[in-house]
Parts: sequence; structure tokens; C-alpha cells
Amino acid sequence: MSISNVGGVTALPVVRHFTFFGTGGCHFGTLAEILLKHHLLVFDLAFNRIPRASFRRALESRGIKTDPQRDGFGKPAMVNVLFCRDLIDETDAPSNYHTPCKPFTLDQLIKMMIIYELHGLNGIAVDTAERFAELLGSRFDVERAIRLLANPDCRPGGAGHEELRKHIYDIEHSTSWRVTAPLRAAREMLRRLR
Repeated sequence: MSISNVGGVTALPVVRHFTFFGTGGCHFGTLAEILLKHHLLVFDLAFNRIPRASFRRALESRGIKTDPQRDGFGKPAMVNVLFCRDLIDETDAPSNYHTPCKPFTLDQLIKMMIIYELHGLNGIAVDTAERFAELLGSRFDVERAIRLLANPDCRPGGAGHEELRKHIYDIEHSTSWRVTAPLRAAREMLRRLR
């Protein structure tokens, strides 16, 4: 990302990845200061973790499949930072900012809500829907959107995610799953031959 990309920022966020292995070449504090001038604030931090090979082998020896892209095991290898404008704060308290806040369009408002949801920030999306309900109401049913966004399992690790993991584990370790394993393997082999 270059500074020229930030100059025309209106309401869209910036996601920046910082690695711990000497690549990526960006100082977080410097980037945060530059983006703050464009009213982009840190809204979320996430970590990509890489488990040790011995840990993965130990899990796999117990029949537990690992997915390094989704498992939360290991030390952080990369930090993902989401910078966004706080449209509610900009509207309700523009004096909090050193420079005038740029207006945003209805489409930009909707895109921000989608981005909040994609990052598991449903609470902020609900706040935004409630605050701008009149404006959003011209495009969709705001009450229905709030009901859909009010999901306690919007972030990985929520109670619903644990229940789902347990259910998948129970299925994969059931007798019927083991009995049909050869059929699934044959189907996969035939798929590869095509």
C-alpha cells in the first residue's frame, strides 16, 4: 500500500498485514498516524498463527485434522489490522477530528456495514444500522438487517462455533462415518481421474 492510495479515502477501510518475519516492511505506528489523518481508526486486530510441526503431528496422530489457515494454535506469524472510519462518531461528534469529515454516500455506508460484518464486528454494524436507520430504510428493511446482524456467533470462538466443532467431531467419529469412509475415498479418487 502506498500513501497515494490513501489520499482519496472517503469511507472504505484499509486492511494491512504485518508479519513477524522481517517481510512486509511497514511500521505500524507510522501507518496508523498517516491513516488517522484520513480519519481511519483501528477497528480490529487479528492474528494468523502457525502451529509447530510437532503439535500438528501430535494432533494428526490422534485423528484430528489441522488447518493452519484456520486453527488458532501457535505463535503469531502475522497481524491483520483493519482501519476504518467511525461514521457514527464523525456524524455525531465531528469536533473530535482535526480536519473536517468528508461526507459519505448511502452506498459507502452499506459497504462499511458489510465490512464490519465480514470482520465479525456485528455490534458496530448494528449500531450503524440503528444510527442511520432513516437513510438506510430507503434501500432495505433495517429491522430485518438488525435481526440478521444480531448474531452472538459472528466471531470464531463463540459458543455456536464450539457446538458446531463438537457436532462435526461427533459425525466424523461415528460408526456410520467410519463405515462409509471407503465409499467417500473411492468417490474422491474417481473425481481426480476425471
